[in-house]
Amino acid sequence: MKQYSILLSWILICLLSYTAAQQDVRSRNHESATLPFIQFKASEKQKFGFDFFQHNEWVNYYELWENSVNKHYYISHKSVGEYETDEVEALFINRFALINRDSVYFMIEDSPIKVRHRFKNDSTAVLSLPAMNTNYTLRAVYGEEDLGRLYVTVYPVQQKQIIFIPLIEDVPDMLALEKYLNGVYAQVNMRFDIKIEPLFETDEFNRTTVFDNPSASYDHYTSQMRSLRDAYFDKHPSTSKKSYYFFIVPEFVNENVQGFMAKNKALGFVKYMNDSTFHIQTARNLARGIGILQSSWLENGPDRETTTNLMDELGGTSLTHFQWERLVNSANSYSLYDADEDVRTNNGMIAYYFWEEDENGNLLFEPGNLLRSIKRPYKKNYVSYHLNIEDYFFKPLFAIGKYFVCIWHFILLALLWFIMWVLQRKIRYRLRANLSISRIWMIVTNTAILLVTVLVSVIVFFLVNKQLEKHEITSGLIVGLTGQSYADANRSILYNKNLKRTFEEEMGSEILFKRGENWYMKRRKKVLYFELKKDSTNQWASCRFKSDSDTLIVVTQQYRKNAENHYFVFNYMDENGQYDHQVVFNHAGTNITARLQIEEDPVKNILVFVNGYRPTSIGHTFEENFKDIQRNGLEFPNSNNLIFNFDRYDYWRPWQEIDLRIQKRLNPSETFYADGHFSVSTSNYRSLLNFTNLSNKYPKRCVDPENHTCAYTNTGGSRWFGSSQKKTASLLPLNANKSGFYLRRENGRIAGNNLLQLLNEVPNRSDNDTLFIVAHSMGYAYALGMIESMRGRINFGEFYIIAPENAESGLVDRTEWQQIWQYGCNHAELAPIAPCMLDGVAPQSKAKGLSDSQRVYIPQTYYRRHGFFDSHFIGFYTWIFDIPDGKPGYMGQR
Repeated sequence: MKQYSILLSWILICLLSYTAAQQDVRSRNHESATLPFIQFKASEKQKFGFDFFQHNEWVNYYELWENSVNKHYYISHKSVGEYETDEVEALFINRFALINRDSVYFMIEDSPIKVRHRFKNDSTAVLSLPAMNTNYTLRAVYGEEDLGRLYVTVYPVQQKQIIFIPLIEDVPDMLALEKYLNGVYAQVNMRFDIKIEPLFETDEFNRTTVFDNPSASYDHYTSQMRSLRDAYFDKHPSTSKKSYYFFIVPEFVNENVQGFMAKNKALGFVKYMNDSTFHIQTARNLARGIGILQSSWLENGPDRETTTNLMDELGGTSLTHFQWERLVNSANSYSLYDADEDVRTNNGMIAYYFWEEDENGNLLFEPGNLLRSIKRPYKKNYVSYHLNIEDYFFKPLFAIGKYFVCIWHFILLALLWFIMWVLQRKIRYRLRANLSISRIWMIVTNTAILLVTVLVSVIVFFLVNKQLEKHEITSGLIVGLTGQSYADANRSILYNKNLKRTFEEEMGSEILFKRGENWYMKRRKKVLYFELKKDSTNQWASCRFKSDSDTLIVVTQQYRKNAENHYFVFNYMDENGQYDHQVVFNHAGTNITARLQIEEDPVKNILVFVNGYRPTSIGHTFEENFKDIQRNGLEFPNSNNLIFNFDRYDYWRPWQEIDLRIQKRLNPSETFYADGHFSVSTSNYRSLLNFTNLSNKYPKRCVDPENHTCAYTNTGGSRWFGSSQKKTASLLPLNANKSGFYLRRENGRIAGNNLLQLLNEVPNRSDNDTLFIVAHSMGYAYALGMIESMRGRINFGEFYIIAPENAESGLVDRTEWQQIWQYGCNHAELAPIAPCMLDGVAPQSKAKGLSDSQRVYIPQTYYRRHGFFDSHFIGFYTWIFDIPDGKPGYMGQR
């Protein structure tokens, strides 16, 4: 009985405890239910920007914060200037809750810093944000509860210049425009100074010019725009290279086109309009050029004309926080060239020269301006290709690969197929008349006729091309250039593609000279010699091209050496045919005569960035880059193997200026950029289609990094036969494409020779220089080719290999480098447990010749920088700068 009493007492105590606990829970739930939550909003007096969740299409860009007060709270964003104050308002929702509002305070994260505030009315507090230099989270706190949060992003001031070049006399009020732009871009603390140039006119461009409609995808300029740009900068060569340029044009063919600026470029065109439309068009196109922003309704954004966003069409000026980031991260790229066009550069196997002559072969020049009379606009790796064809039927219509197609191809092939069709009918009739012929024999006969037809068609195609080749001009009159000005001939040769020879193994020169209305072409060696003589007034009045050589010979200085670059020499001859004096110029037009005898060769550190694959569009992430490729399957042509002294293709600079950050670490004397871009067909994927298919079905990064569900992937099937699954990591292409790798490496050798040209210009020699290379993705194979051609001609310093494609196909001699590191994804470790974190663009393997200790992996703490695209994206490799001194992968400060 006593035992039962104890048991009943214990049960009673438990019931009482449970009841008390439930009452406490209900009490706390009631308290939470009556607590307000605080929603932050923009102040009417704010100086910078504010962004909050308001369009469901963009929900994934906003963080959902769940707490006991509100289960559907999307955190807003505020921008402020570095070390500047600003205002924001806090709105109390459910303001009749039984709390003391004076007990609510605002603090910066977990620090003791409290933000000053005052109440504007019963439900709204105005906060004075403090001057800070780092991003922070602002919390609204009541007792133990957070009632609201706000992400505050701090932006340092960026001062930019915009230069307007009018093609018309009337121009808008530039002071009003400057005020407007500074108001819009205050959201990212960006400020503009506007400069207006005088009216610009040429024979081709003036106040009545109607401009062709530009690309609707904002990815390249029209040839007309390129011509205007080139004409302006040819006339103003010393103009700032770190400014944004807008041409104010009279009209576009389509009257609805009001402005254009290619994405991530510094060159824009805006139609003259004497109202606020000019302001909004300038601001909107500037956003495309600076921040790669696109129209707000694209990529499943809110419907057109439903937002106040700058990139919508209602005339609004607001920007989202993710647009802020794109503007800031891409703001220091000032490229004037799109990725489709050839750009002038002072390296290449073939140097081009243009000049005018009289009928006797004397150069036409103004006294004292001889150098200007010899135009030297660019170098290329190949000679130009010309066909002088008078027969209309032989004139090329288009090209298939490296072969032209003309009307004769169609005529002869049509005739051939007609003859074979008639022949087949006759043979078939005779065979049918013979009853002993079997059906199988009929099929064999028809197949044989078809094969013979195809074979003869191929023979005919190549025979016609043989005839076309007979019309190729290697020296003499170029009919296609007749009547063209220098500017037109210059552009014609610049964009001339040689389908037969994509590069020359030996350096040389190509001369194009004009006599009357005709242009003539000559191919010569790398050093050109001109002879000048005096007239009766003792002036150097006549000059003519005399000879060419592979040797630089300067008799007056007893200098004779094999030329390592392209040069031209003026030989001034006296009346006795003796040298009065000689002057030597490099192709850029620099007088190097006095430097020929300088013995001292300065020691230099040379830094080379070698980029990888370049997608046909520029997105904020590597995944966005490939969306257009997946949509339309387009690729840029393979690298032209030239070296640039700027980030020609905007591969590095837009992504947090990663190239500048590396330069600050390595402190090079000179920096160059090589283009290692080649088709996806040269990668392990072997085709763009294979890449597109896998990237579409490969699993995204798992939401919970502690609980991966990506080990297996459904590869297809049906409800009748069941679906099949494979290990996710096994889907990646691990079979090395050696032929593609070797193609890139061989082209890299050409680029290496071009770099040697730049480094070995008299009197400099590269033997005492030290080379530093940073290569990404496909650029690894390309860099190996450059190294091969430069080995023994320069010292090897440090080699940084980032996310190399098909690294196992390349061999590195680590003993010849002072330091070498390979950065990328840890494929072996992540493949079995977290394949969603793997680099799917270029599945990582070790470069042959490296030890395991020379590989450095993306830290797993950077979980959001892992994934099919993200593990490969160059913009996410800024973690390299966080590696401390003494640890593997450290990029030392020099």
